[in-house]
Amino acid sequence: MMSIETIIQEMTDICQKQGVEHLILFGSFATNTALERSDIDFAVKGCKDILKLEDAVEKIETLRKIDVVDYDTVRSKRY
Repeated sequence: MMSIETIIQEMTDICQKQGVEHLILFGSFATNTALERSDIDFAVKGCKDILKLEDAVEKIETLRKIDVVDYDTVRSKRY
């Protein structure tokens, strides 16, 4: 299984190619509480094409699910 450090590096590379301004790791991997079946959560800021980014992320060869959310979209929702 690919290490979290390798996944973060791959995400960083993808985000740089996509022109993403900020990549933010959050959730259980960010708080060092991830379990064997935990997914990996990222938020991105300044992404012009989230669907293109998600397509690129799907090509990362890992057994873990990678979730990507647009920070500005999530932040603007009211709960």
